[in-house]
Order: sequence, then C-alpha cells, then structure tokens
Amino acid sequence: MANTVSTTELANFLGVHRRTIQDWTKQGCPIAVRVSQGVKGGHQFIPRDVMNWLKEKAVSDAIGGDDPNIVSAEEAKRRKILAEAGLQEIELAKKKGDVIDLAELERKLSNSFAIVRSNMLKVPDRTAIRLVGETDEVKIKRIIREEVTQALEALANWNSYELEEFDDDEQI
Repeated sequence: MANTVSTTELANFLGVHRRTIQDWTKQGCPIAVRVSQGVKGGHQFIPRDVMNWLKEKAVSDAIGGDDPNIVSAEEAKRRKILAEAGLQEIELAKKKGDVIDLAELERKLSNSFAIVRSNMLKVPDRTAIRLVGETDEVKIKRIIREEVTQALEALANWNSYELEEFDDDEQI
C-alpha cells in the first residue's frame, strides 16, 4: 500500500486547515484508512489520490458540476414554463400598447423616410420656379428655407397610424 499521511499532515502539506480536510471527506475526498470518530490519529490519506480528487473537483466546479449540456427533465420543464410565461407577457404588453412589433416599426419608419425623401426631392422643382430671376441672396435663402420647412412639416404632421386604416394592398 502507498504511503499514507494523517489529516494533520495532509492539511500541513496542502496549506489548509484540518477542518477543510474534514469538509472534503464529506464531499467525497478519498480516504485510504477510515477510523472511527475519536480514535487517536484519525483518517489516513494517500496524497496522490487526494491531489487527483482535488483536480477533478476543480474541473467539476469550473464547469458547473455535471455535463452543462445535459439538463434534467425538471429543469427543462421549468425553462419551458418560464419561456411560455415570457411570451404571454410580451403578448399582453403588445395588447396594452407598451411594445410594438419590430416588423411593424420597420414598416412605419420606412414609410416615414420615404415621405422625407419624396418631399426633399420636390424642393428643387418647387424652388426653381420661385427663384427664376431672383438676385437677392436673403430672399433666395428665405425661399429655400420655406420649402425645406414645408417638406419637414409634412413629415411632422404625418400620422403613422393612418396606415392601419388601409389594407396591405392599399399602401399610402
């Protein structure tokens, strides 16, 4: 049999308290010679076996115990219930108007940007007629500013919820 050491010797060798060794034995640390409580000298350990057990314990602790990819049936049920509850909360929030569907938001933003683009592209056509023959710089800037402001006000006054009144075939 390999050389054995006492609890005190093992504690001194590893630089831990004797109680730590006792706690480890409760967690499964291998004991070479088990003695009854109160017997002088205590348990005997094979240091190599204890070191191997400590390495395995460290790996197990680092990855969270057993295989982290395998969950129990109870844990799977718990996750499913949580997921279903989360979906129900999202649906309720939608009905309350607290959240908006991402696709709907993208559609509304796309329509908003289309209106801005359309109105901004019309500015040169509308201003060209008004600027023909104009030489006063202040007046030219005022006309351009009026046209740009008009294009931006069209966006500000546009109600994105108007789209909901139309079918998908009848987009604005």
